[in-house]
Amino acid sequence: MEIKYKITKLQLFSLLFLFPIILTLTYTKEFFEAENGSIWDFLISCAASYLSTFILIIPAYILYKKYPNFDFFYSAKIRSINSAFYSIYFLWLACYCASIFRVFILSVLPYDSQIFLLSLLMCFSIIYASFKGINAIARTSVLVFALVTISLILILFSLSKKIEDINYPVFMQNGTEDIINGFSYMISRHFAIPALVILLPLADTKPGKGFLFWNTGIHLFFATIVLVVTGALGEYLKTQIFPFYSATKVAQIGVFRRLDTIYIGIFVTGVLVITSMFFSIFRYSINNIKSTKIKNIFLVVASFIVLFLSSFLKSTTEFNCFLYNTKFLLVMFLTATILLPTINLIAGKTEKN
Repeated sequence: MEIKYKITKLQLFSLLFLFPIILTLTYTKEFFEAENGSIWDFLISCAASYLSTFILIIPAYILYKKYPNFDFFYSAKIRSINSAFYSIYFLWLACYCASIFRVFILSVLPYDSQIFLLSLLMCFSIIYASFKGINAIARTSVLVFALVTISLILILFSLSKKIEDINYPVFMQNGTEDIINGFSYMISRHFAIPALVILLPLADTKPGKGFLFWNTGIHLFFATIVLVVTGALGEYLKTQIFPFYSATKVAQIGVFRRLDTIYIGIFVTGVLVITSMFFSIFRYSINNIKSTKIKNIFLVVASFIVLFLSSFLKSTTEFNCFLYNTKFLLVMFLTATILLPTINLIAGKTEKN
């Protein structure tokens, strides 16, 4: 995949903000270890996640500080290992997000035929967008991020009028279980950090203070979502598969009702952008394969896997449960964010970049 020009700071941070925003909105209790737990305790988990993010980025920060032009797939001494792991990881993330789209549509639409066609259309859109390249998706993310931000402000403003103090529960009704599960859930799905680790060499800027702004912003966003949605709906949230989507059903601004249509628009466009980016990073990670034939075989197989998981495979299968498994995602995340950057730091890079 040829990178014709660098990703700008605005494009990079639009992408990084989109990842956690969309993944927050796609939170579903169906894949949460404690299905009867309270998302209210997620506020404490959010604080722990905020502090942990600064620690998680340290290996990559030191790596790029020592080797400013480092690239995991071209200048690393262990680039073959990097390519093997990151290609599997980001393909996994693409399948995860595409499959989440199908689960969401299943909860909204009653007709299987429509669900299949929409899933099929989404899959082809993801593959097409990814073949347009990382730069094209990064440019698109700026517009999508702006629309998502405006839409969420309207929805949260509407829901804030329905907040009642009685809806707020006490913390730790189930002890520390919900906090630990919430922390694991958030960290394992903090997909923006592995993406940042890979995208940094393609950006024309280094995050610096922008990382502090980004980390603070996304966690404040999550805390605001939990505060407003819990205050507006209370215990009703525990009965919903997609709690944040359910909250938009009661939102209204003046004569405008059923703001869930705005949510669906946010959901679809956001999932399309982040899934396309994951698939593009997958393509980038195998781009150093010298054989064009082998490379094309990998792309065809990967495209079929995304198509199969998002359009044909039912969400209740054992494999899909494994696809969403928090413990497995956490291991993969820590390997992508801490282990491999540390090993690459120790191994160094080749003289030729």
